[in-house]
Amino acid sequence: MSFHSGRCGRLLVTLAVLCAFANLAVAQEQPAPKWEIFGGYSFLYPGADVHGTLPPGSIPQSSHLDWNLRGAGASATYDFTRHFGITLDASDHWGISENRLDHADFSNLSLGPKFTFRHSHFSPFLEVLVGDQRLYPEAFHHIDKLGVMAGGGLDVNLSRHFAWRLIRADYVTSSYRYGPSATTPTTDLHGVRLQTGLVFMFGGAPMVPTTAACSIQPTEVFPGEPVTATATGSNFNPKGTVKYDWSGTGVKVSGNSTSIQIDTNGMAPRHPSALSLPWKQ
Repeated sequence: MSFHSGRCGRLLVTLAVLCAFANLAVAQEQPAPKWEIFGGYSFLYPGADVHGTLPPGSIPQSSHLDWNLRGAGASATYDFTRHFGITLDASDHWGISENRLDHADFSNLSLGPKFTFRHSHFSPFLEVLVGDQRLYPEAFHHIDKLGVMAGGGLDVNLSRHFAWRLIRADYVTSSYRYGPSATTPTTDLHGVRLQTGLVFMFGGAPMVPTTAACSIQPTEVFPGEPVTATATGSNFNPKGTVKYDWSGTGVKVSGNSTSIQIDTNGMAPRHPSALSLPWKQ
C-alpha cells in the first residue's frame, strides 16, 4: 500500500518528526543599538585634600574632602559598531551650602570611546572619558580643569530597548590650585565615581525572526521503507550553535543533525482524512 505523495509528507511530519530548535535564545543575539541614553544616580568619592587661602595672603587651610552622595549623571553613546562607540558624559554632584572645608561641588562634561562586550542578558563595557571637570569647594571658588575618567560597568538587558546599568565605576583624576603656588599645594583629585540607573537603546538593524522548515524524501513510500527528513533554518546567528532534537511516535528516529533517517517499520497506515497537522517550532 502506498500513500499519496503530498499527504504522505504531512503524515510523516505529523506522526514521526518533531523538529525542535532547543537553544534559539543562545544562538540568536540581540541586534546592537545605534544610540544608548543613560540617566541615573551618581556618587563621588574625591579622594583628595583641598588646600587654599582665604582671604588672599592668609595662612593656607587644608581639609580632606568628604564623599558626596548628592549626584546625578547622564550620558549618550553613539555606537559605530556592535562593540565600539563614542560617549558624551555629564554628571553633577552638589554640596550642602554650609561653607565647610570638607564639602565640594563637582561636575564634568567629558567625551571618549566606549567598548561594549554584548551578550544576550549582560553587556559589560569599558570607557575612557576626557573633558572639563569643575571642582567647587564650598569655602573657595570654582575652577575648571581638564580631567580624565576611566573605568567601566555592567548593563543588565531587560529588553531590546531597556537595560539596567547595575554599576558604572570610573577613576577620576584632575588637579586644582586655590592660592599662590609659593604657599598653597595643589588639590589633586584621585577619586571614584559610581553610578546606577536605566539605559534606553534605539536605532540599529531590526531583529530578524528565525524560521525553520522540515521536508522529507522520498515523497511516496510504502510502510517499512526508510525516509529521510531534513530541517532547514534561516536567520540564525552563524556564531551560535543550533541544536536539532528529533522524536517520533510509532517510528524509529536516529540522528541529531539537520538530516536524519526515519524507520517506518511497524507504522500503521492511516487515511489522510484522519490526520491532524500540528506543527511546533
